[in-house]
Amino acid sequence: MSHGFAIVGTVLVPLIKLAISSILLACVVAGICTPLLLFSRVRALFIIGVTNRWLLNYVLVIVAIAVVQVFLIGAILVGGDALFSPPGMDSPAEDAFLFRGLIVLIGVSLVLLWLIPVVILPRIGYDWDPHEYDLTTMVVIGGSVLWYQIVGFFGSVLLATIYIPNNL
Repeated sequence: MSHGFAIVGTVLVPLIKLAISSILLACVVAGICTPLLLFSRVRALFIIGVTNRWLLNYVLVIVAIAVVQVFLIGAILVGGDALFSPPGMDSPAEDAFLFRGLIVLIGVSLVLLWLIPVVILPRIGYDWDPHEYDLTTMVVIGGSVLWYQIVGFFGSVLLATIYIPNNL
């Protein structure tokens, strides 16, 4: 019976630590990205959400994105390590997999984080932009996504690179 708890503890405890670290990283990223909230168009986007307060919605969205990105980066790192190299050794195939996997993840994240507010939300009935999604809105949202990715994604990569190989 205690053996089962030991296995759960060895798997669950590092995942809980990683989740807490992801949330802390997300709070730092949310703080760094707050200048984006000077744009009324960005604030308008966060009016829709699970709460009736745009600032709380903003923090919840940033935390959710960061947790998902750290999980996906961790999956790429662990998967690349498990697929391509014997324990304790790196291989060129693993390095190529990791590099390409991270590039694809960055690209998909950039596209999705822009498409969701500008295309998908209006089509499913969440009309958040009082400016009718003009060019300025597209540029502001695109710049916000790019800034978030620069700050948040590379912070997530750093967290996953440092944490996952040492604790899982």
